[in-house]
Amino acid sequence: MTKTLTVLAAAVGVAPPWMMSTHAAPVWMMTVPEVCKRMGNKSARLYVDVREGLMTPPIKRGRRFSRWPSNEVEALVQARIAGADDAAVRALVVRLVAQRTRGQQ
Repeated sequence: MTKTLTVLAAAVGVAPPWMMSTHAAPVWMMTVPEVCKRMGNKSARLYVDVREGLMTPPIKRGRRFSRWPSNEVEALVQARIAGADDAAVRALVVRLVAQRTRGQQ
């Protein structure tokens, strides 16, 4: 029964009830090495992706202090896992930055 519900939920794009959380995941600020490890990239590639619109820009708190919100990094990782192409990722980046500027982390 559980396997059938899981397959059905996956087919319609909805998580089964036992996998849903009523609490939002905590958001923390990730360092460059943490983001690179999660994304599977080197830091140079990370900044190329930012420049090309394939990664959200970092939040700058000083000249040498850059951090990324963990929820943005995770959203981009999940999009790539789902097979999103560059155009879809760029659209996601635009949405994430808009949410950030509206204060809706």
